[in-house]
Amino acid sequence: MSCSSISENRVRLSEGIESNETLLSDNFINIDDIVRSKLIFVCLNARSIVNKLRELELFLLSECPDILGITETWLHSGIEDAEISFAGYKLFRRDRNRIERQRGGGVALYIRQDLNPVCRAEFIVDDTIETLVCSIECDSLDKSIIVGICYRPPDCEVVNDNVLYERVGELCERNKQIVLMGDFNFPELDWSCSETVDHSHPFVECLDNNFLSQIVDKPSRGTNYLDLAICSDVNLIDELTVGEPFESSDHQLIMFSLNISKAYKQKKIPVFNYFKVDYEQICIAAKNLIWDRTCSDEWVDVNEYWNTLV
Repeated sequence: MSCSSISENRVRLSEGIESNETLLSDNFINIDDIVRSKLIFVCLNARSIVNKLRELELFLLSECPDILGITETWLHSGIEDAEISFAGYKLFRRDRNRIERQRGGGVALYIRQDLNPVCRAEFIVDDTIETLVCSIECDSLDKSIIVGICYRPPDCEVVNDNVLYERVGELCERNKQIVLMGDFNFPELDWSCSETVDHSHPFVECLDNNFLSQIVDKPSRGTNYLDLAICSDVNLIDELTVGEPFESSDHQLIMFSLNISKAYKQKKIPVFNYFKVDYEQICIAAKNLIWDRTCSDEWVDVNEYWNTLV
């Protein structure tokens, strides 16, 4: 089909539609708010995301988190980023790299591209404890915010934990605003209230020494407080919930918001008011289409057919 035939058909159909001036609404849909007052964080234990990609995509579409942290991704080098990426989000991942125990583990961050996330390397602990941190831009703060995800497996040794505490301290020395999430696997700690927390525990001492607060006050796996959210300014945290497990995971997910503003580029699209369509004119325009030119046997893609009509 020639370009002139395609153009001719488009004009014919558009004439029938645009003849009704009430078709196009004066209203517009904002794809992104001009200013968002909160950032939504979600932390979940997936126990493999490869077999849950459809469910993960639906979760992102329904909940619209700004930052999604995942532990136990169970990814490996044979899985490309393109296979597990989603529109509107930038993916960061760190897969398990333990020779003696290759299956399982791994962490990932899905961060909205609007936040201009940048991966930071200073929070790498070792091959036992998997960690990942990124910086994001927020307009209400002088500096960027550090967001991180951590998976500390149950078989960690003291030497591994000590390296983790050192990295947390270094991270706090260099950055003002920090949010860390993850599965830290300290079942011996009771975070239900401040009185029940053992402040002599090395992990709690690490948080106290670096002026960090742990905000999850409900268990995420049975009666254990394994999945935690840690921040440098508890006054910015709001709407914390411990939700249902994600699919087949045996951990409940953590969701909370951070009270800061982020300006997004305004993007609008027109909304068509189909209740005021002049269907008679559309039918006339459709009848006037040169269908033998529009429908070519050489085309097999339905999108190519559609593009000749719009």
